[in-house]
Amino acid sequence: MRVMQDGNTRKLQRYFYLDYKRDPEMFSAKAQKIIRVTLLSKSEKNASRWKDFDTVIDRLNAPQLVDYYERARFRYVIWESLPQPVVSPRYVFKYNKGECVSITRFTVLCLRRGGYKAREYRGRSIIGRSTFHASCLFEMNGKKYIMDNGQPRGSGIVPWDSYKYK
Repeated sequence: MRVMQDGNTRKLQRYFYLDYKRDPEMFSAKAQKIIRVTLLSKSEKNASRWKDFDTVIDRLNAPQLVDYYERARFRYVIWESLPQPVVSPRYVFKYNKGECVSITRFTVLCLRRGGYKAREYRGRSIIGRSTFHASCLFEMNGKKYIMDNGQPRGSGIVPWDSYKYK
């Protein structure tokens, strides 16, 4: 096996982990215990770090990280489908969904904790169901940008001059 010849233990551990998750019975009882103790515990510890709101907010300390996280996890929904028109950043984090204002407030919170000057910007509506649309206006390296992941297909980070919902 090429992985073993290269001495790439992490890759080999990953293969074992994936095989174990798929079919634990393919391993002996002793091997199952070793995998549970070493590989699974590391994976579970890492996963649990991403379940704590404050830890995640502290880790998302750069615009690119916040953008990636939001686009990978959050889903835009219309406000009528939420328990109230605007939900908290904790709700967005827990349920991975929100409308434009709520997702924007999560974004602003992350960027401010990361030391960026960030605020909610309200521009014209995207789809006409509302009188406005919220997004995050922030500064990076002396320039203004918008991060807009509070819409059906999040637009991510765009320069202020290019933002079309002003």
